[in-house]
Amino acid sequence: MSASGLVKWQTKLAVIPLPALSVLVGVLCGFVMWLVLEPIQDRRLEKVFHDELVKRLDVRAVETRLRFEQYLNEWQSAGHALSHHWLIKNHISSPEWLKQGPTVQLKRYQNRLPVWFEK
Repeated sequence: MSASGLVKWQTKLAVIPLPALSVLVGVLCGFVMWLVLEPIQDRRLEKVFHDELVKRLDVRAVETRLRFEQYLNEWQSAGHALSHHWLIKNHISSPEWLKQGPTVQLKRYQNRLPVWFEK
């Protein structure tokens, strides 16, 4: 810059009050820092939130799988208990059970069904 250009800037800055100049410099520095740090901060925050989401989804998947396996085990143990109960075994293996044919009900509807269903 030439000496005359420097003198022009000094005269323009001398007209501006010092508190307004300090506010202007602070706003300009904040804007520059925002332009520099915003992309870096966005990437890091996105990584933090993505990692947390992945961790929560993994925990939820493991808990869901364990609940489902527990549900299956409960039904398996209930079926096992029923199939090994001696009264049920004796009833199914009895000759009376084999003599009876399949029960077929024709045109017998339950009372909870509407009347138009019978037609």
